Amino acid sequence: MLLLLLASAAAQDETSHRKGCGEHGYRDGRWVPTPEQAAPYRLHRDVQRNPLVKGWAYAGRRFWGACDEGLADNATREAVQQRWQPARCELQPFDAGALCRRLVLGKRGDGSHARRPRADPPLDILFVGDSFTGQLFISFVSLLRGSILRNEGAPRTAPSGAMVFGDIPIAELKADAVACIDDAAALRLDFVEDVPGKGQHAPLRVSFVRNEGLSLNTVEPTSGYRHQYPFTHRIGPRTLLVLAWFHNDDKSFAANLQGLLDLARSRMGAPEWARSFVLFSASYAHFSCKTKVGGREVVPGKGPKPGQHNYALLNRIGENVTRTAGATFLDVTTMLERRPDGHMPHDCGHWCLPGPYDIGALLLFNALMGHIDAPLSQVQSPPRLSQPAHREVVRERATG
Repeated sequence: MLLLLLASAAAQDETSHRKGCGEHGYRDGRWVPTPEQAAPYRLHRDVQRNPLVKGWAYAGRRFWGACDEGLADNATREAVQQRWQPARCELQPFDAGALCRRLVLGKRGDGSHARRPRADPPLDILFVGDSFTGQLFISFVSLLRGSILRNEGAPRTAPSGAMVFGDIPIAELKADAVACIDDAAALRLDFVEDVPGKGQHAPLRVSFVRNEGLSLNTVEPTSGYRHQYPFTHRIGPRTLLVLAWFHNDDKSFAANLQGLLDLARSRMGAPEWARSFVLFSASYAHFSCKTKVGGREVVPGKGPKPGQHNYALLNRIGENVTRTAGATFLDVTTMLERRPDGHMPHDCGHWCLPGPYDIGALLLFNALMGHIDAPLSQVQSPPRLSQPAHREVVRERATG
């Protein structure tokens, strides 16, 4: 009888662990094959086939993650057909409808609703970082079935005069998208001040700003290589700030991250401001990789630069500083270091989308929905403000 009780208790303990993940529990796991899994989205360049790229200035060329050209519509690359399975907890599949109810309609994970006027704007999600962060932005918007309405880049060109290097865009500075709305393509490009009609809700606004050094500059750089676009003016009480991948040494990274935390505390205002601050670990680039594109195996010609950055050190600094502030740190390095497949055909750093890199958006979804025990799970959307949010419309100068 005692053995039966112990076995039953162990089974219940295992079941309880699989209901949700702690802040560290999702890291311990493995990739498992899912041969029946279909691609969750497609990055076609044809606007008629994919409204995601409606406002993407480079839709006529390849953009970050597009690897599905040449495949039949019902075909799925092998790199997509794996999922991350934590050892002692369960990550839930990305559910666009559930996340929209959480972020736009105020419906919590327990099914309750926040008491608020229906037309209150939801959080503005702002991604800041480099091209890998841009890929995270595209992955998140794609899984949400959103639409990119505006994209701007710097006038810097390659020697050929093209805006791409190795068939990968190199100079995107910012992009704005909307999600959680039936007809995103019908919205005005200047959607910042759109007011929903009677019985409608405001869309979820998702933006990306390229700032590779986590610099707090407020003036747009004038050099040809402008990857430090200002973003701090966008931070306010309704901002959910998502940071990922920076090019800094350890001292600069620690100082800039702490400076941004201090700025966010003052701009976001509410005592629980840190719940709306998320830092991802560095994506993992492989020195040797192979990828399958269009049914053929490709060995990319470019890889990461040896000794460029000590990402293990930067990740430790980021996690310590972020957790000390009460914010959320999400680790994608552990999962991605085990996936030398799934990179873009031109380098072993950037990833094909969809693919292994969707793990970032999946972790963000699980943290927001409370399936990962993190401060982010307690964020209010729309946030509870002690006074009406100051809605300053910043007329940014076009850079492209």
